[in-house]
Amino acid sequence: MNKKFIDIINYHIRRYPALEVQDIYKLLYQAANGPRHYINKEFDINEFYRQWNEAKLLVGQPPLEPISSDGKLVRANFAPLRDAGVHPDDVLNAAMLSVEAYIPRPSLLIQWWRDLGDLIRN
Repeated sequence: MNKKFIDIINYHIRRYPALEVQDIYKLLYQAANGPRHYINKEFDINEFYRQWNEAKLLVGQPPLEPISSDGKLVRANFAPLRDAGVHPDDVLNAAMLSVEAYIPRPSLLIQWWRDLGDLIRN
């Protein structure tokens, strides 16, 4: 696991003090698989719009957060994007284009999880 990715994990730990181990796993999963975890066969457009409309703004929450060390993947936080006037279809289109362009790397998830375990043990 490279230092930049460790910095991203540390950013999320600082940003979300209540972060739990499953949240770190989710971050690694998202970084390895891209937006396919969200835009998949079970994707429900109505659920997307419901989440967009009902998202609660957290104090200081940025519109986008890094989730990959190469800077190619970000997490889109709906509430600050919505409140900044971004149209939900623009976010959806960006996610769809990312699904088409991003090649999932599930083997990285396994490696990162092991690396993180080694880092914690040492």
